Amino acid sequence: MKSFFKGRIIYAKILILFLVVSCSGDDESDEITDTPVEITIEGDYFGTSMAGGFNTPVSITVRRTGPDSFNGDFFGTSDGTPCCTTDGSRDGNLSFEVDGDEINNFMVNFNNTIQSCGGVFLGTGTVEEDGSLVLDVFISTNCDGATDTDSVWRLRKRGS
Repeated sequence: MKSFFKGRIIYAKILILFLVVSCSGDDESDEITDTPVEITIEGDYFGTSMAGGFNTPVSITVRRTGPDSFNGDFFGTSDGTPCCTTDGSRDGNLSFEVDGDEINNFMVNFNNTIQSCGGVFLGTGTVEEDGSLVLDVFISTNCDGATDTDSVWRLRKRGS
């Protein structure tokens, strides 16, 4: 009888050992992981500035200047050509920083040489999942004395 229980105890220990070993493996096949999608912000964007019930075409060219900083060119048209300068160059320059999907310190210095008028746009925004940019912008100053005029810029990357 003693050997009968001893055999059962050994069998139980082997069974427990087998169960522990089979359950302790790294089985990650059931886990769902979110892999962040890397969005390349550099490039040409086009869209509209919506303010006061009016949609005005705008476009920008964005270049990376540091790990989280960017600069570029501003155009008062939807096709990346200048509208408002007599020398055929861009209508302004821009800069901003990105933290995750947030756009901070967005600034455009614009120049309208046709009307002899320039100013500064300031704002913040987001980089959307599809790579488009949505910016809450206001005119900080311009030659007409306008200040704090809010607008929303919705810009899609050319070719997307």
